[in-house]
Amino acid sequence: MEGRVTAFIPLESINARQLKLDNYYVSATGGREKQLSFLLRAILEEYGAEREILALAHKRDVDVFVKWGFFVVNELVNYSKLVFKRE
Repeated sequence: MEGRVTAFIPLESINARQLKLDNYYVSATGGREKQLSFLLRAILEEYGAEREILALAHKRDVDVFVKWGFFVVNELVNYSKLVFKRE
């Protein structure tokens, strides 16, 4: 699979205290939860201590975000809005 993109999460800096994750991609092959967890762990290690992280996640991925400490703030038809805050 060399040279193929299997997953990515674009980060948008909203301001000095908030980041937004939106329009991410995780391939259907190769372990969706494993790939998404790898990316979320890296994001939280880099930014989680200092910034609130907002995310728009597809319903099938919400459980993975929740496992990493996000909580649902709004339910949409196919997506959920989530937030991560280090207390």
